[in-house]
Amino acid sequence: MQKKVISALITASMLCFIPMSYAENANLLKNPSFEEQSQDNLPASWEKWSYTPENSDFKLEQGKAHEGKNYITIINNKPNDARLKQAISVKENSTYKLSAWIKTENVGTGKTGAIISLEGRTESSSPISGTNGKWEYKEVYMKAGSGISTLNLTIGLGGYSNENTGKASFDDIKVEEVSTIPNGASIFEIANNPSNNQAQVNGTADSNQKGSSKVIIIGIAVIGLLSIFAALFFMIKNRRTGENINNDSTLNSNSGKSSYTDDDFLDDDLE
Repeated sequence: MQKKVISALITASMLCFIPMSYAENANLLKNPSFEEQSQDNLPASWEKWSYTPENSDFKLEQGKAHEGKNYITIINNKPNDARLKQAISVKENSTYKLSAWIKTENVGTGKTGAIISLEGRTESSSPISGTNGKWEYKEVYMKAGSGISTLNLTIGLGGYSNENTGKASFDDIKVEEVSTIPNGASIFEIANNPSNNQAQVNGTADSNQKGSSKVIIIGIAVIGLLSIFAALFFMIKNRRTGENINNDSTLNSNSGKSSYTDDDFLDDDLE
């Protein structure tokens, strides 16, 4: 019985980690691989934007996708800054990884190529200008500062005052909350400053940099271990108490089996 109780406690403690791990790895984007289509032949849950609308085309394409069947392509026939965007809900003082698979054709050099970014920000992933039609993985890290709850993720070709031409395709876009950042990774912080809606750049990540979610995970682990130790302590204590009771019962039983009774002692005294 005691082994079953201990096993159940250990299992319950381990289950504490499952919701946190799932929450950390969940993709915050809707329709990240563009499998769902809207009425205007564009990906559902995404909105198109371009600095000069007539200079660009947005196409939902099939075949040779990185994941699933569909992927989105932006074609800048003339120099332009063209993007797809989606609003995401974030937690303040939390860190996120933005990632995508990208391939390009005939993208001009010297200007901003295909990027992952945030609306209203100049910071982005390192631009891609030539992949020879092959999918290439890109990621960048972002920390949402105090008071930040909503941001607009963008994927696009060209940038602010850096309009470009060519063709850029995107697939398997992800926004994931993370607790650690690899050494040397690019990261920028979004500060809540109404007078200047620009990101505060932190450069590269430090090995000691940790997100708030890691603190939560450690706290859950400590609570789980303390629960196990407390349960084991009380079980051992109860077991010893039971053994003492049994010993006392045995002593009482043995004392009742003495060969002399009180009457025998009284008879000896009379003699």
